[in-house]
Amino acid sequence: MVVSIARARVMAVALALTAPASAHEPVAPPGSPTSHLSNSARASAKIVDSFHSALRRGDANEALSYLSDKALIFEGGSAERSRTEYAVEHLGADAAYSKAVPAVITRRAGEAAGTLAWIATEGRTTGSFRGKPVDQVTTETMILRRIGGSWKIVHIHWSSAAARPRVAQATASILSDSVPAADSKVRVSPSDLRLDFSPAARLVEVTVDGPDGTMPMMVTPAGEVGRYSLPLPDLSPGKYEVHWRATSQGRAHEGRFDFTVE
Repeated sequence: MVVSIARARVMAVALALTAPASAHEPVAPPGSPTSHLSNSARASAKIVDSFHSALRRGDANEALSYLSDKALIFEGGSAERSRTEYAVEHLGADAAYSKAVPAVITRRAGEAAGTLAWIATEGRTTGSFRGKPVDQVTTETMILRRIGGSWKIVHIHWSSAAARPRVAQATASILSDSVPAADSKVRVSPSDLRLDFSPAARLVEVTVDGPDGTMPMMVTPAGEVGRYSLPLPDLSPGKYEVHWRATSQGRAHEGRFDFTVE
């Protein structure tokens, strides 16, 4: 199941009537395990972070310096088709919102090839803005192009939605076994990912994060069963993190575990 990647902004008129619909991209603490960038994308990801840092400080000139002249920005069903248009329409509101509402990154992925790069970020913003509570999940896609030796943001797509209640952590995981096993090291790339549940469960989503980014696994909707076997592509050496979500006996469960291909 592919997680949608996008994010929306707070418009000045909407802020006067309702709670804010979104927040600007959150910040991940150093060494955060939620970052799954390929090495090729790290330089462009720094540009994305610098853009948001400038917004939070209210430095409009610096924020605009990271955008190309013809940057195309989609948010909340609207479009701004240049850096100048964004500066006039929403830059000020975005900066005020980013400064006021704390946020964190929950997941990030990205790659770069030649003169193009993409950075996809998921996050959560919680707090208040202009006296109204904020609890939003946010998604963002940025496309960057190397122009004159520097990475410039050429496209941004933002969206957000009200956060669902957090899943309560069970005292014991319903994942009873897996192949590869949690924290195991394997010498040969496994052909399948096996997940055993007790009690039986309905698997909703599985992703595998590794050196080459995030791999959503194809999950066929089914009833509650005890064992799932999902085919894997050939995995290069490195550490992999499996994220899963499932339901069992009317309750939602989720978890994660690591394995390493040597």
